[in-house]
Amino acid sequence: MIKKGDLADNSLNKFVEYFKWVIVTLAISTVTLIISDLFKEREQDIKELEYFDKYVKHVINEDSALVRLQLSKYLSIVAPNGEMKKSWANYYDTIKREYQEYLMARKDTTIKDSNSKPSLERLEKIDENKEKVKLFETPLSSISKGVEEAKKFEEIGFKALLERDINTSITAFNQGEEAWHGYHDLFGIVGYLTKNRDKLLDKNSTYWITTYRTILSTYSWKMPVNYKIKLQEELK
Repeated sequence: MIKKGDLADNSLNKFVEYFKWVIVTLAISTVTLIISDLFKEREQDIKELEYFDKYVKHVINEDSALVRLQLSKYLSIVAPNGEMKKSWANYYDTIKREYQEYLMARKDTTIKDSNSKPSLERLEKIDENKEKVKLFETPLSSISKGVEEAKKFEEIGFKALLERDINTSITAFNQGEEAWHGYHDLFGIVGYLTKNRDKLLDKNSTYWITTYRTILSTYSWKMPVNYKIKLQEELK
């Protein structure tokens, strides 16, 4: 203890050095514990992500609409608090709403009164419901694959269209439509090109300009911007 008077210089230096050693030792121990805890938390986070990643694969590959709904409900409940839980809760709310729409659509996919001729609007509604049912019953992994295939064939189709290769463009657009029904305006483009195929066999035909203009004005829904620009340039 320091009592009346001063410590000798040598004793004071030793005391200061000891005090420094205590502070540094405590600091290192504290930092080590903090880092250790952080690594443990990080390791736990990684394990949780791996665990939930396994279930994500089950969800996207599941072809049963009801099972997909139940899986998403389970994950929204057991997911750890934070962004992961929020994301699963949002997904569950979305798929729950879509499941109700799916059930309603499934009930309305047939002509109930076989004695009366259904109107065009009724037939269109039935087709729309069939597509809705098909979409919901399709595993998410298949949807992704189908869309990617449709996108690839759409690209081939537009390249052929700009090169005025009517047969290749029809084939590619049709393959895109078959890969994913309703993808962009491929169905309409295929119908238009098939109907006017004979007029477009000649690459120098002036009807190509009419075709580009018609596709831009009537069949350009979600058309890739780069091809929309290229078609517009052909009209100049």
